[in-house]
Amino acid sequence: IEELIKNSSNVLIMGHKNSDLDALGASVGLAEAVRNLEIDVRVVIDEKSTMAKPLLYHYSEKRGSDLFVSPAKAMSMLSDGTLVVVADVMRPGFAEATEIVQKAKRIVVVDHHRMSVDHIDNSLIFYHGPNTSSAGEMVTELIRYMPSKPKISKEAAEGLLSGIYLDTKNFTLKTGVRTFEAAAYLKDCGADTITVRKLFAATAEENSLISSIVNSAQIKGGFAYAKATGKDQNIRLAAAKAADELLNIEDVDASFVIFPTDDGGASVSARSYGRVNVQLIMEKLGGGGHQTMSACQLQDISVDDAQNELKKAIDEYLDNN
Repeated sequence: IEELIKNSSNVLIMGHKNSDLDALGASVGLAEAVRNLEIDVRVVIDEKSTMAKPLLYHYSEKRGSDLFVSPAKAMSMLSDGTLVVVADVMRPGFAEATEIVQKAKRIVVVDHHRMSVDHIDNSLIFYHGPNTSSAGEMVTELIRYMPSKPKISKEAAEGLLSGIYLDTKNFTLKTGVRTFEAAAYLKDCGADTITVRKLFAATAEENSLISSIVNSAQIKGGFAYAKATGKDQNIRLAAAKAADELLNIEDVDASFVIFPTDDGGASVSARSYGRVNVQLIMEKLGGGGHQTMSACQLQDISVDDAQNELKKAIDEYLDNN
């Protein structure tokens, strides 16, 4: 990967649409490693739709915002010599800037999700770690073992650590020896755990919305279902956090929160502690993710109809598992 970077005119790094802390943290970590090699690099991010705004603002405040570009701006920076690195996603349609992935001549994929049929199949390197906790852990290992021994900032280390926190649910799920080794390395780089925890903090309004979603949940057969209504601008992030909260209820193996989208459809945030593979359920509805954290988006459908489709997908999953 380092040799590819050195032989590139510039590097564009991106995560998935509606990027979370793991996607953005991994992208920022990789970007600083590229900067150490004195190659022009940008992180492609849609600031309006990202769910990692606290990290985006934290990094921009401390290190400057020049690292980040919109998908439209990044498109004008793409050339035959550009290396495009896609982190925390392997499906081109789910990447932050799908058009860039489709047109790029040189691509590297770094992802820890289960292999999908429609993955990016023209990559120069497909670094796949399905047993790894997070993209943050994978990128941390890449940085540690790059021949140039790049140094990353405290803020980049905090971004990488926040991704590990997110995908392991605070070192609870898919946490191995290498996960703790990565965390120790990031602490050595200056990552502050209190700062990382603050990246997960919710406003009073978000907490109120999360509570209302959790209180509306119905529980049946180890599955918790909740519907969110309204057009609150924080609904996507609140739904994800509410799905996490629902797992704390006794005898709940998987949780699903359904909420409306601005384009007249509905989205589902799904969570589990591993006994139920929510990725398989979301894939039946055209979504994806990984075993314990997944999501999907349905077009031209009401929240109630989306819940019916979800229950059908769950029934099919249970019949096959």
